[in-house]
Amino acid sequence: MICPEERASIESLLRRTAEAARQRRNEARLALQLAVSDIPSGLPAPDGGARIHAAASSERYASRAYHVAMRRLYDFLLDGKIPEEFESDGSA
Repeated sequence: MICPEERASIESLLRRTAEAARQRRNEARLALQLAVSDIPSGLPAPDGGARIHAAASSERYASRAYHVAMRRLYDFLLDGKIPEEFESDGSA
């Protein structure tokens, strides 16, 4: 069982982590939109396809990271599940 101070600390860290992941996801989405909009004719420049592919890959990665961060926060808030890195094994 964790004390209220530890609970508040864990919740705060999970919220900050989720917010940072959300910001990274939003930045990656914007970068993808910009990469796609750089092709007004619909025909990409020689490196345009690679730029779009890289931006899409970054957006997928950032979206997954955001999903994981939110899942960890919700699991903690709704079910009281403590992320592994916060669990004490009694050796500390």
